[in-house]
Formats: sequence, C-alpha cells, structure tokens
Amino acid sequence: LRHPIDFFRSYYNFRHYHKYPNFQFDDPNELIGPCSDETMSVCTDHARFHEYLAKFGKTNMTSTEELNLLKILTKGKKHPKDYEIPSKILLVEQGQMIDDTELFRQDLKSFLNLQYDLPPMEPPTRTSLDKFPDAEKREGFIDICEEKHK
Repeated sequence: LRHPIDFFRSYYNFRHYHKYPNFQFDDPNELIGPCSDETMSVCTDHARFHEYLAKFGKTNMTSTEELNLLKILTKGKKHPKDYEIPSKILLVEQGQMIDDTELFRQDLKSFLNLQYDLPPMEPPTRTSLDKFPDAEKREGFIDICEEKHK
C-alpha cells in the first residue's frame, strides 16, 4: 500500500505527465470523491483501502459510523461480511520497505512464521524526476508539501 495522500499525488502526477496537455486541473481538490470521465480516473476514491479491508472482514464493523460508511461504499451490493476470509492479511505501507528494511524483514519473518532470517532486500525507491524527463510536462505536478495544499 501507499499512504492515500501519496497514492493520490503520485497518480495525479503520473496522469498529468502522460496525458499532457489533456489532463490539467487548476485545483486538485476538484478530484476529491468519486471518479468521472472528466477526471480520467484520477480521484481520491481510488485510495479507499478501508473498503477492501471491510470486504475481507478485517474490521469489526460494530460502530454505527462504520456501518453507515460501508452502506454508502457498497451501494446496495453484498454486505462486506459476505466476502469475509479467515486468513490474515499483511498490510505494508511502501515507506516501511524504504525506511527500515531490517525491521520489515523481521516483521515479514514473524508474519510468515519462518524459522530462518530473510536475506537482505533492495528497498524500492521513491519515484524520482528522472522518470519524467520533460520539464514542460512536469510543470503541473502537485507537491503536497506546498503551502496551498495544507
């Protein structure tokens, strides 16, 4: 997984770069909520990871707030508990593999109940601008650390 904000930023910038000049939004806040044809599938709803956890039965779904939220998300389809699976799910946020690969390997070893240590791993890299060489196409990229996005 990626953090939902980082997921949105990355997908927005990717779409902007590869669909330039057809994908240009003055305000990324216009993309909060569900996707539409006009947004070229860029929207915050793509980062609703909690919906998938609920569908797998990995939340207790006892609070009224959560049940109401899930009614909206499922839009009258099967109740999320209908998809419940008994297996554990290991959730990994991408930064965990980048920031501390040793800790990640230990967590993975424990989750898989392995008796041996896992070999060292090459951590994934954060996307660099090298993957987007055309500076003109990058002009519309969003940087979530800018004051206007706080």
